[in-house]
Amino acid sequence: MCLNVIRVSVYLQNWSHVLSYVNKAEATPDFAEGKDNNQAIFTKLKVAAGLADLATRKYKTAARFFLQAHFDYCDFPELLSPNNIATYGGLCALATFDRSELEKQVIFSSGFKLFLELEPQLRDILVQFYNSKYATCLNLLAQIKDNLLLDMYIAPHVNTLYTQIRNRALIQYFSPYLSADLNKMSVAFNTTIQALENELMSLILEGQIQARIDSHNKIIYAKHQDQRSTTFEKSLTVGKEYARKSNMLILRSAMIKHNICIKSPTISRSDENGRGSEMSVATGSLDTAD
Repeated sequence: MCLNVIRVSVYLQNWSHVLSYVNKAEATPDFAEGKDNNQAIFTKLKVAAGLADLATRKYKTAARFFLQAHFDYCDFPELLSPNNIATYGGLCALATFDRSELEKQVIFSSGFKLFLELEPQLRDILVQFYNSKYATCLNLLAQIKDNLLLDMYIAPHVNTLYTQIRNRALIQYFSPYLSADLNKMSVAFNTTIQALENELMSLILEGQIQARIDSHNKIIYAKHQDQRSTTFEKSLTVGKEYARKSNMLILRSAMIKHNICIKSPTISRSDENGRGSEMSVATGSLDTAD
């Protein structure tokens, strides 16, 4: 029943229902106990969850769901084809995964590699990105963009994913260096210096790159924090917190030793006949033996 509701919810694009019934299906005792024997159902649930997260712009979790699909059990053309899973999973991973995740979970994954063989152009894009050949990678992405815009599920997200992929490429290119020449960087990304400078400025303002730009000499410099002062400030904060907690413990011990009990303020209320009465509520009693 859950699978039928999930399929109808996907057709209606009711993504909250999709995720809700995926969770219900996975929580059933029969499914949990026989998970190894229900790989077809498991794959269908993960693909449906990935599609829902893609639609709600949760690209990283969508990629993780698509990467859990088993190639041998992707036989549900009414939902998605293996080619769709390769495309959605590959692009979402490229936009959100770091280098190590991309290497282990996508490019060299024995399971997802079977999906990528159905989309050799996408596989080349992933490999070029991993090998830091960003101009080639971005050119290949531009070649498949028109086809992606015809896909009903991923079309609304193409521009966002492409922007995230490009930003991640810029961050990954600059991360090993203390400084970089914008002239060489513009060649690597097949763009103009002014356009590149604007992109880098946006990343700096968003806090994704810690750097400053020398616009006159066309050089970007990494801005590293002073580790010594950072460590000192952190130690000072930890010391103050330790002193505060120590004072609280000393105060509590003194209160217990002298049998001090703090009561809450007196609360006034009226009975049914309108006469005022008072009620005193104690927060607790601390009785200890000397």
